[in-house]
Parts: sequence; C-alpha cells; structure tokens
Amino acid sequence: MSKLNDLWKAFSRVIVTNSIRLYCKIVYRYKVIGKENIPKSGSLIFCGNHTSYLDGPLIIITSPRFMRFMAKQELRKSLLFRYLCYAYNAIYVKRDSKDIGPLKEALKELKSGGCIGIFPEGTRSKSGKLGQFYSAGFRRLEETVRLPVAVCAVDGGWRLSDVKRIMANLKKGAYYVKVLKVYDAPLNREEEKKILEEAPILIQKQLDEWRS
Repeated sequence: MSKLNDLWKAFSRVIVTNSIRLYCKIVYRYKVIGKENIPKSGSLIFCGNHTSYLDGPLIIITSPRFMRFMAKQELRKSLLFRYLCYAYNAIYVKRDSKDIGPLKEALKELKSGGCIGIFPEGTRSKSGKLGQFYSAGFRRLEETVRLPVAVCAVDGGWRLSDVKRIMANLKKGAYYVKVLKVYDAPLNREEEKKILEEAPILIQKQLDEWRS
C-alpha cells in the first residue's frame, strides 16, 4: 500500500509540475536566474519571499533535486492546495508549535540529497511588498536538519492575487525566481540570525532592481 501511495504521489508531481511549466510557457513568462549557484549535490534549505500560491511549485521545479515544503496546517482545508501539498509531500507545521516530529520525518529524503523550502514571512504578500521574516520556523528547521541555505527572490505572482489582476496581467506578466546566495549550514543561533537579517536585504535589493 505504501509503494502504491508513493507511486501516486510521484505521478501527481509529474502532472502538477508539467502543468505549471506548460502554463508558464504559454501564458505567463517564467524565468529562473542563478541556478548555477545551487550545489550539484547535497541537501539544501531554499528560503524565499512569499508572493503567491505559485511560489512553492515554481521554486520546486527550480530545484534540481527532490524538494518538500513546510506548509501551515490551514492549507489542509483547501481542496486545491491540499492536493498540491500532497503531491509535493509537504511538511505540515502548526504556527507557534515546538513539535519537530514532522521535520524529523523529513530527514529520510534529506539524507538522500533532497531539499526543503520555507517562506519565513509565513503568509503571502498580495501587494508584492516584502514582509517581516520570522525566526521561529526557520530556527526550528535549522536546529533539526543543519543544512546550507539558498536564499531566493521571487516576483510576479502577486500580480495574479485576484480576478481583476489576473485579467489585467495574465498575458503581459512575468514570474522570476533568482537564487541570490547560498550560505553554509549555520552552526548556532548567531549564524542563523545573520542569515535571517541578510536574506531580506538581498531579496529587497533584487526586487527593487526588477521593478525599476
């Protein structure tokens, strides 16, 4: 039964990933920059800003290796995103919870070179404005897995946050993902703090450059 479930998840990922790629190719321009900065082997944490529901799947297809994402429990209530989270084997976490059981369960994939994605803002920015990076989830993750961190900037998805914007921007919009910097695995809280302080600065600088 477990093997059948794994096969169904793999099939679901293929369908979702290729559907997103086709959508981006035909309708909404999609560009990945800086993939050469991603190490060719080993596990990583992908850390980026959050502007749309497309962020997770698009960063996933940016990664050259299997990836899982940390997702808030509330997404289980959404039929569409529950399926996306199922297909990409999301790691559900409760806000403000100290339970690291789900993260320990994810170590199996990480040991074989998989990756984990996290959005420290915790929620989408419908205006595209960069929000505050919260430390709790990131620290909980790092203290469990101790992995290098790839900081990514994403932009464009917020333009599709409602029906009016979709109609206005669908054919002339563009979605960008850029890998800005890869940090060595932080070994203590000071190094974790440094990444969380520098990441928003790097991302904001890139957003300003794109939007100018």
